[in-house]
Amino acid sequence: MKNLRFLATTFSAALLAFAIAIPQAWAGPVTVNGLTFSEVSAGFTITGGSGTGTEQDPIVLNETVTGLDVTLSIEGMPQFGNLTGSGHSTGFAIQKVVTNNTGIDWDFYDHELQEILGTPSSDGDGLSFAQGYAAGRPWTSDVFMSYNEIILPRDYINFFNGIVPNGGEVTFNYIITDNSPIDLFYLRQRPDFEAVIPEPGTLLLFGTGLTGLALVAFRRKRK
Repeated sequence: MKNLRFLATTFSAALLAFAIAIPQAWAGPVTVNGLTFSEVSAGFTITGGSGTGTEQDPIVLNETVTGLDVTLSIEGMPQFGNLTGSGHSTGFAIQKVVTNNTGIDWDFYDHELQEILGTPSSDGDGLSFAQGYAAGRPWTSDVFMSYNEIILPRDYINFFNGIVPNGGEVTFNYIITDNSPIDLFYLRQRPDFEAVIPEPGTLLLFGTGLTGLALVAFRRKRK
């Protein structure tokens, strides 16, 4: 019996240690003023939220990003109303506070709205980044100094002209609206990475290898 108890205790301790050692990729949904934000992909973690959703007091959503797939769902828009001056049926202002924990620098960052996950948001579905609301623009970031906005064939904002180093933080400010409110839609984000330039020694080895291959091919051709 003592041996069985010892084995059971040892096994339980090992399971506990294993569970602690596994990084938690998913956190529970975060609800802020009636809107619920949930992680759809495992490339990030929502770490907090606050605010009301007005332009003066935007919903602040904190995220730590560890991978390239950063997709979250947003629920509750039909009951939310419009807290901005955009004139759309529903809408709220949001500030994303994103921590780069990917191990490499970012040189731009994309945001895209989708009613159906994996399907671009069409012009007629009503979902947009406050389309037509000039008074709410420009969208801003504390790191990226420029942005491009695409309305057709999808709703898309690309922030660029800046660098977010690994371990650094970046904020984004914009408005999300919907004229045909649905209970669930998606916000996909894609941080892109700064190009990694090989060191001179690596380039030399690469060039030497290409030269060797060329000589082998030349000799075979002569034979």
